[in-house]
Amino acid sequence: MPPRPRDPALEADVAKMLGRMGRALLRKAPVGVTLERSDTGERLMGKPGANRVVVVGAPSELLLFAFGRTRDAKVELI
Repeated sequence: MPPRPRDPALEADVAKMLGRMGRALLRKAPVGVTLERSDTGERLMGKPGANRVVVVGAPSELLLFAFGRTRDAKVELI
């Protein structure tokens, strides 16, 4: 599947929103989750927890993941 086109301004806005809402969106995750932007390396707080997974991707892909669209999101779990 070809990569999705990215608009840097939109990605920045999505990242800001994830920074504010990430915790609420991921509240049902069974482990802690940190969201990491693949374009800048910036880490956005997801859900705190001792056992933690880092989800790496473009902000728009991280948003899909946070909304439960895990099969559609082009992310990497570390």
